[in-house]
Amino acid sequence: MLFRASWGEGFRAANMNNLYGARSFSAEGGTDLVQCQRAGVSPENCVEEQYATYTGGNPLLAPELSDSYNIGVVVDWEPITARVDFWSLDLEDGIGLASLQGLIEAELLGQCANTGRTENTIQTGSLAEIIECSPGNVLKRDPTSGALIEAEAGWGNTFKQEIGGVDVQLRYDLETATAGDFTFALYGARLLRFRSLSRTATDWSSSLGEGVGDSARPKYQAQGLVRWNYTDHTLSVYARHTAGYIRPDAGFEAPSHTEYDLIYRWTTPWDGRITIGVINVTDEDPEIDSFASPRPAVYDLYSLDGRVPYVSYRHFF
Repeated sequence: MLFRASWGEGFRAANMNNLYGARSFSAEGGTDLVQCQRAGVSPENCVEEQYATYTGGNPLLAPELSDSYNIGVVVDWEPITARVDFWSLDLEDGIGLASLQGLIEAELLGQCANTGRTENTIQTGSLAEIIECSPGNVLKRDPTSGALIEAEAGWGNTFKQEIGGVDVQLRYDLETATAGDFTFALYGARLLRFRSLSRTATDWSSSLGEGVGDSARPKYQAQGLVRWNYTDHTLSVYARHTAGYIRPDAGFEAPSHTEYDLIYRWTTPWDGRITIGVINVTDEDPEIDSFASPRPAVYDLYSLDGRVPYVSYRHFF
């Protein structure tokens, strides 16, 4: 029996597009809750308007910081091997694209600071008071009336994230005198936690088992293996299973998904190896998710290739 544990710190610097991407303009819709509060207007009666909003790179971005740890146990009792690992990852200063409404809500919650300086706006050149919500992301208000004139809502350190899960592996090796050797294995991964806290939020938001944007976080994935080896011949059958997920706001539910692979391998007498296989034997289609805009399926979960037969040869010198 083996017990193991690890802990680490990490960081990820912003890429060149995050730092120096070209500035772009949009007339983004937003509800100026700050100005409505000053005027005594309730949030329900606060009217949405369009504001000049500029997005792009932000050279003031800080790197993402992370803490991670892993605790596991391995039991090797031939012919059975079992492994269980619990892991956790906490992310600070996550890099994301700020939104106009997010900046307004941050100011409403007191998370933005009046810098006390005035600058000319990009669009009209009029004088504006600078409200900084995070380095490089600002709201520009009329110095007299306080009305929102313009915003710079580019890349920023906008969120925290906590992810955790458990990985399990079971393996049984069976050796026979005349029928060859058999291997039976099961690999499973279960997400226990996947939640985020944006800069403007007060409560953590969990997306475990849900689709978010063009991605998804199913609660578990599993893979099974049955392998037979006899002299120079090996036959393997794989099963790959992915749990379904939901999109609560859209009332959409994607079902679970299973694919099978079949692979035969012959090690030749002349130091070669011939492999014949079929990926996705039953030709399963990906689960269609029209809400994963602009793509019809979640690409990081499902392949779009369908059934793929193949033959390969390798020679060893």
